[in-house]
Amino acid sequence: MLSAILGTTTTAAGGGGPSGCATGTPTIGGVVSGTCAGYPKPSWQVVAGNPNDGVRDLPDLSLFSANGLWSHFYVFCYSDTANGGTACSGAPSGWTAAGGTSFASPIMAGVQALINQKSGARQGNPNPVYYSLAAAQYSGGGSASCNSSLGNGTASSCVFYDVTQGDVAVDCTGSANCFDSADGYGVLSTSNSVKQPAYGTTTGWDFATGIGTINVTNLVNAWPGSAPAPDFSLSASPTSVTIIQGGAGAGTTITVNPANGFGGSVSLSITSALPSGVTISFNPDPTNGSSTLTFTAGPSATTGSVMVTVTGTSGSLTHTTSVNLTVGASAAAPEFSLSASPSSLSIGRGKSGTSTITVTKLNSFSSSVNLSASALPKGVTASFNPSVTTGSSMLTLKVSSAAAVGTTTITVKGVSGSLSHTAAITLTVTRR
Repeated sequence: MLSAILGTTTTAAGGGGPSGCATGTPTIGGVVSGTCAGYPKPSWQVVAGNPNDGVRDLPDLSLFSANGLWSHFYVFCYSDTANGGTACSGAPSGWTAAGGTSFASPIMAGVQALINQKSGARQGNPNPVYYSLAAAQYSGGGSASCNSSLGNGTASSCVFYDVTQGDVAVDCTGSANCFDSADGYGVLSTSNSVKQPAYGTTTGWDFATGIGTINVTNLVNAWPGSAPAPDFSLSASPTSVTIIQGGAGAGTTITVNPANGFGGSVSLSITSALPSGVTISFNPDPTNGSSTLTFTAGPSATTGSVMVTVTGTSGSLTHTTSVNLTVGASAAAPEFSLSASPSSLSIGRGKSGTSTITVTKLNSFSSSVNLSASALPKGVTASFNPSVTTGSSMLTLKVSSAAAVGTTTITVKGVSGSLSHTAAITLTVTRR
């Protein structure tokens, strides 16, 4: 059972409906007729589901009020045992059970006290705010995600839970608004001849439960003038990170930005797919300030760019920020090559010739290269100027007068650390 509350009068299950006979006189006792007129509809009673009937409609809100049906009820205790009270000791299973508006009304008054406490001000008639909040929720598609029949599947942001199952029709007697009472008992109905339970639940506002029931925390926090709840946001700096296969890691700073007095710790995680071969670490984690997120790529990590989602969680609060991660191919090692120009010389006996040996730098090579020559024919000598170079060197081949005539290939070798490369020069020795 739900208790409908905060209308012009407080009603229990079976109450609710359009205002009738606030003024005038009915022609039939107990039935809206004759010159009866209801209270005018307030300007604030506008919400999805509320009829355009021109009169004040009840109820406004509902709270759980079952008093024992299907073993549903409130368990309570009070210390006045001399007058039948149950002592507030022992297991709750031994306490008193009850329900009805005797609970729903003071509970709602307690909710209003929480609103007053948080806002620091008196509120007066709360109905205009209830309907304003409900209109915003139900007009924005909130009715579907806040349908109470979803149970724990309702959205966490719901201020109101829309009750869409059942009705509040109760047993009745007599002929006015009581269907099938020939045997003395019937069901409260809007028709005497057709069963139209008064009233069934519908989507949005209805005569059975009004706007619906409430999420107390969200209602208090959504109330105009209430201090906003503590919260935080995440940010990353820089927002783009580049790493190289097999190289050193690179990072970004993830900062927790507190709002509204937030002071909790935030646990950090990656909630999007990372490229294969990429690992991450947060230091520290959790944090209430900032944390360094480091990305590292293995030698065979997948290259390319991807948007990485960083998620921070603190209790029921969750926020994200994004980092653009680029994985580049591993850089080639520094290297060099050798070349000779000209690569073919013809020198007569007793004469000499020259060739320029050039060191070509590759992949940011910057070291010196030691030069030497081998496979020299008998009677031929070689000299380099300079013999150690970072650019070029002049190779001079001197042919003696006794050197054998013919063609041979001379090997020029360049060495720098573990790197070694050669260039070939074809030498032809002539008689003169």
